[in-house]
Amino acid sequence: LPEEPEVPAPAALRAAPPRVSTNATAGAQRSRAFVVVFDNLNMTPFRARDAKGAVASFLGRGVRAGDYVTLISTGDATWWTARMESGRPKLLDMVKRFDGRYIPDTSQERLTDWEALRIHVYRDPQVTERVMRRYETYGVGSSLNRSQDSSGRAGTVEDPYITGRASEVYYQATAKNKITLNTMERALNALAGSKGRKSMILVSQGFIFDPNLDEFRNVVQASRRGNAAVYFVDTMGLGGMPIGMT
Repeated sequence: LPEEPEVPAPAALRAAPPRVSTNATAGAQRSRAFVVVFDNLNMTPFRARDAKGAVASFLGRGVRAGDYVTLISTGDATWWTARMESGRPKLLDMVKRFDGRYIPDTSQERLTDWEALRIHVYRDPQVTERVMRRYETYGVGSSLNRSQDSSGRAGTVEDPYITGRASEVYYQATAKNKITLNTMERALNALAGSKGRKSMILVSQGFIFDPNLDEFRNVVQASRRGNAAVYFVDTMGLGGMPIGMT
């Protein structure tokens, strides 16, 4: 008997052709590469405790089988790469041993890294004046020299004690920042040769942005060359705004 002719499906039921042609089989998943930078150089022990919980949660629920995860600690230059799922216990064991290395200065002559940057690099008179008032309140001894211009108006404020203290704090912060940024650049360069989705997660309490450091630009360029996204996890959490800014 002759075969019955095949009736074409209605136009409304025909599947639309795909917009992108591919020879990959349906449902195939490519492995992803994640680099978690645990910046314990810029993290207090208290904040490190919460950060370790966040990293452990990501390793437990944020990755899938076949993903590659590299865990890096800036404080002791620890690098470890493992493939999920078999490498998860080792990574979790490493996370448990991480501790915050940053001990904030609580002395009466303390300066924040941002204040040191504004005083040492930008010679900001407003920040210098604020620090001077705080030192006077705490009774910190300093030799204050106020220069005046020819018109008798107050000019720049120069206190050798404050400027010297700002220089010390600034260079200490810069040394830590360079270690963190160089670590990020090395990790991003290592991702350049891998395929698939590539991501870096920086877990940090934060550090000052100093435009004079070439390391910031090097990290951005390495991220672009490797086509890797950089995500930031602030261990300080969400901060409330002042009442006047509600």
